[in-house]
Amino acid sequence: MPRSRRPQRRRRSNSARSAGNISQIPPGGLRGPVRVGGRRTRRWLFLAAAGVLAVAIIISFFLPQILDLAPDLGRGTDEYKGGVGEVQARMTVTEDTLISPGRVLAAGSEDARHDLLEWPEYSTSPPTSGPHLSFTWPCGFYNVDYTDPVTEQVGVPNRRIVHNMEHGHVVISYNLTDQKDVERLQQVHLGLSDHGLWLISRPYDKIEEGTVAMTAWGVLDVFDGVDEPRIEAFYDAYKSNRFSGETQSAGRGIPC
Repeated sequence: MPRSRRPQRRRRSNSARSAGNISQIPPGGLRGPVRVGGRRTRRWLFLAAAGVLAVAIIISFFLPQILDLAPDLGRGTDEYKGGVGEVQARMTVTEDTLISPGRVLAAGSEDARHDLLEWPEYSTSPPTSGPHLSFTWPCGFYNVDYTDPVTEQVGVPNRRIVHNMEHGHVVISYNLTDQKDVERLQQVHLGLSDHGLWLISRPYDKIEEGTVAMTAWGVLDVFDGVDEPRIEAFYDAYKSNRFSGETQSAGRGIPC
């Protein structure tokens, strides 16, 4: 007797069902297609632009005050101020001088050579220009009994502070016998703006007792006692100056 043939149902495999399910997920994912643009995006762009504009307005309003508080960055004067100190003749070389291979300093040129074997006498006391050592002295106020902890040399040497002046610094040299005057000078020193960048005060016994000398590159002022207005006028006029060939070539003073 022939067997009856029942139609067999085709079973869909799990993989087929899974594939079918995946195929039914919409192109944008379960959460639907993502919108680009629209009102919300435009609103955020508007708010961001408004915020940037507000910050720019605030900065422009306070910028002058911010600049007033910032230290002097070295673009001081390149001209001497009438009535503030006396201009001094610059030290020059007397003959053509070889200062490096292939480089000759012509006779009559400003003498700002470094680390000489033979040192000429400075033309002023304290010096206002001339050859010097190749490294500057740290800015600050130095007391009468100051001794270099490394060299054990007493005081601050001319050959170092001349390099400071070449960089546009101001130097106060004092020979004050009364300690109260020294303390007062120190207070004046610390009250000057940006003194840590442009000012050295040092004891100096090569000037008359009771006097103070202020120097910058090529300019000198000497007076009795601690004349605060005179000190302030000289310092404000000449700190970060561009008098030397080095500062002129750099376009600015070079701070400590």
